Amino acid sequence: MDEQQAFRAIRNAIRLESLGRDLAAKVAPQLREAYKYLQDLIANLPEEAIGRELRYRQLSDLIRATLNPVSEKTYQLAVQALIDEIPQQLAYAEKILGEGDQLPPLQLTRTQLVEMATDTKVLGKRIDQLFGEGTFTNAQITKVDKVVKQGFLLGETNEQIARNLSTAFNGSRRDVTAVARTAVMDMSQRANNRFWDANSSRIKLWEYDATFDYRVCPQCYPHDGKRVKERSDLPSVPLHPNCRCRVLPLTATALALEEEDKRKGMTASIVEVNKKERDAQGRVYKTKAKVGGDKMFKSAREIKPAKAGQAPRMWDFIAQTTPDTRRAVLGDVRAAEFERPDGWISKVG
Repeated sequence: MDEQQAFRAIRNAIRLESLGRDLAAKVAPQLREAYKYLQDLIANLPEEAIGRELRYRQLSDLIRATLNPVSEKTYQLAVQALIDEIPQQLAYAEKILGEGDQLPPLQLTRTQLVEMATDTKVLGKRIDQLFGEGTFTNAQITKVDKVVKQGFLLGETNEQIARNLSTAFNGSRRDVTAVARTAVMDMSQRANNRFWDANSSRIKLWEYDATFDYRVCPQCYPHDGKRVKERSDLPSVPLHPNCRCRVLPLTATALALEEEDKRKGMTASIVEVNKKERDAQGRVYKTKAKVGGDKMFKSAREIKPAKAGQAPRMWDFIAQTTPDTRRAVLGDVRAAEFERPDGWISKVG
């Protein structure tokens, strides 16, 4: 893709990630209150072992009733957020094709917007099924149940078990964030596709685009840069929870602009992490990034392709990024294999 298209795609991805994060933040207070109530329930169980286990079993309906409203609110907020965002994604899809003033707008009725929002999929389930069948609530109950029963086995007091529920709360909060982000990304891609399908005669190729940063995963990066004539020949995105990858159309104009960019010498923006600030290159962010439980220095800079006349690809990013970033992406074992003199890094380019 040409530089302008890449810039728009990155900016839109940041917008969508923020939308998913904001959606999760709206649910967090109610989720926190639900867990506070559950902690009080556990703290007030009978002290005698058999008695408290029997009483805990009797609380199953109450626990479900406590968590169901969080599930319902998450669903309602998610659907409304998706409906509100669809027009923005259609406008983005128009800009990505280029020469947007010559393209006919794609108008959707309120009913169509609702259908598209509720047809959004997360973890292979439509969003209405995910919440309507109680799947989301069941997942939260499982987290609570695991903490409580483990506490019983270890002989912990009610107070200790209640405190341990903070672990389950943190896990549930991450679940909400993953659901929100994945739903937003799925809706975005399908809304984009709907506009592009309406203007398919302009599209020459489809390209899989992964993000050049420390959070790109081994499941996604092998597909980066792949180009095909049929969109169905590329993996459907999002590939996994929190996936940020995109499938983008390439028009004749975009391909011509890309060739011009290549002649000028294309570069790509990357975001890296380093344990030590002195190892960071380019612009260092004020806020650190959390990677594998550690807070690391985050920085941004540009890289060049390994071969002149090409656009930078994922291998260029992995080869030229810092060792700490390679380990964040590949893991310790694969990063070590990549860095061996006779390993992958010797084959890049």
